[in-house]
Amino acid sequence: MRLPRPDVFKVNCLGEEIEFYAKYADIYELQFAHISDDVEFWVKLAKRFPKPVLELACGTGRITIPIARAGIRITGLDASREMLRVFKKKLEKEDSEVRRRVSLKLGDMRDFDFKERFGFIVDGQRKPAISMVGS
Repeated sequence: MRLPRPDVFKVNCLGEEIEFYAKYADIYELQFAHISDDVEFWVKLAKRFPKPVLELACGTGRITIPIARAGIRITGLDASREMLRVFKKKLEKEDSEVRRRVSLKLGDMRDFDFKERFGFIVDGQRKPAISMVGS
């Protein structure tokens, strides 16, 4: 059964329902860009498991980009076009090798289907949520 795709996180703001990240993706990046206490943890784990890696709810790339810098091919999945827009803008500043290792997908992490198999799945929103997929 396929779940209906939400327009991401909707909130009621002064009587108007808005897609939160469409309005606040740039602010989100400013608010969370400095948080890095868990990034090294995720990079070390990604190095230990079979490749490639998938990050659920990758947002603006806070974890995805450092994993790619470590030489690991990674796919980032997010339900917000605006979050991925900010991510792509950040990714443009990276060198070509890092950019080549990153693949971005728009989709709902509750219901997605990729042909590719992943050896490790990161969900940095839920520390330290770790999923190991069969090799």
